[in-house]
Amino acid sequence: MSTRAVYVFHDANDEIAVYKDHDGYPSGAVQWIEKALAHAWPLPRFEADEFAAAFAAANKPSGAQKAAEVREQAETIKDPDIKAMRLEDAKNYLPGGRYAGFSGGGVRLMSSSKRDAFPGDIEFYYRVGCVRGKLHVEAFQVAWRGDRSVDKRIFKGSLDAMRRRHGSHSKDWR
Repeated sequence: MSTRAVYVFHDANDEIAVYKDHDGYPSGAVQWIEKALAHAWPLPRFEADEFAAAFAAANKPSGAQKAAEVREQAETIKDPDIKAMRLEDAKNYLPGGRYAGFSGGGVRLMSSSKRDAFPGDIEFYYRVGCVRGKLHVEAFQVAWRGDRSVDKRIFKGSLDAMRRRHGSHSKDWR
């Protein structure tokens, strides 16, 4: 099942929200935020709208990127028949392929950064800004009590501290 999350990038002038439909638990969030750094202005320059665009660009793969990922995974397969099937499958993500329509979605800008405008199926949301030249993150876990959400802050600090605490792709947030 997907772990959906909203990322709110903020500075003194702006707040921009981005929805991501999978791997939104804290260790996944670290990975997605770090990927955005390669597309953003070098820190300490931080502009919320520019970083939100970098986040979307870094984390919304094209069909060609998805095909390359499947090819890379196929290269690790020892069985030649399965490897050949996966290499052929990679072509399906390219234009005209049967999975070509699946490369969209996944990451989208939201029309509001207000908490009550977030989708009702998120499990986490993050507020990301820059403090003294370093990315700073507040992480919230969302639980539902009937028809209302209860948000619990589970982390506040630098992205480096979040990486140290949550590592890579661990689900130690419960």
